[in-house]
Amino acid sequence: MTKQLDEPKNKIEMMILDSYGFGSEKSRSIMASKSTLLINKYNAPPLGDDHVNGLPAHTDKRLSTTLCDDQVSGLEFETTDGQWAWSNGRMHSMKHRVMISGQREQYSLLVIALPVEDTIVKAPKELVDEEHPQLFKDF
Repeated sequence: MTKQLDEPKNKIEMMILDSYGFGSEKSRSIMASKSTLLINKYNAPPLGDDHVNGLPAHTDKRLSTTLCDDQVSGLEFETTDGQWAWSNGRMHSMKHRVMISGQREQYSLLVIALPVEDTIVKAPKELVDEEHPQLFKDF
């Protein structure tokens, strides 16, 4: 499952990097990551409750997340002015939450991309210039 979800995830990440003018070789080195499959289960709301918060509003700190849900809507997004260090402030992690409704539990599968061990996270030099000075220290 992770392998099958990795393919579209990698293509989307390459398209994003391509929009910044990175070639495929540079993109591969920037996005060196490992994928992990997570399964989330959200219990049905208590009787009498129509719509409950299954997961509070948050932003992800991962490189990327691919979500497969069980065809029950519940993922909600909010626009935000947050910052994401890797892109030197040019891309933002969307604030989102999960709202649960109905009378049965809900599941979602997530494939998350994490930087490989010992990776130094930093804005690529191509994203830093006079108009866009480096906003964050490497870590």
